[in-house]
Amino acid sequence: IVAAVALSWWARRRRRSIITPTQWTQFDRDGYVVLRPDQVFASPHDDLLSLQQRMDDIMLGTCAEPPPYERMMMQLDSCTGVYADAGEQTLGYKGKTLRYRKIQNLDLDDLVMGLFLRRPCFAEACERVYG
Repeated sequence: IVAAVALSWWARRRRRSIITPTQWTQFDRDGYVVLRPDQVFASPHDDLLSLQQRMDDIMLGTCAEPPPYERMMMQLDSCTGVYADAGEQTLGYKGKTLRYRKIQNLDLDDLVMGLFLRRPCFAEACERVYG
């Protein structure tokens, strides 16, 4: 078991870093970093279009495989553009519109997880930040 753990650790250490040392320096200084599209997506144009389409489908309620809306926190943006006028963030779908200000718990959607959240750059970031 010790050898397997050591081998796993060694494999992670030898893996090519996606996030550059300069970007990590910015992250440490500013608390965020902007990644290039090719650092996030295998095929930046196609993958981003797929993610955008999935988000539109979620907001418009047109998903062939719907996410668990009842477990997702959703908030509509205000019609006035004033933050104080925004709707309350609550569980569940708010209706067919692209005016969503915030959608939380997208990790519950298998397609969003597969298209975006399981990317190596996020695994690298989590490993560095959380250990």
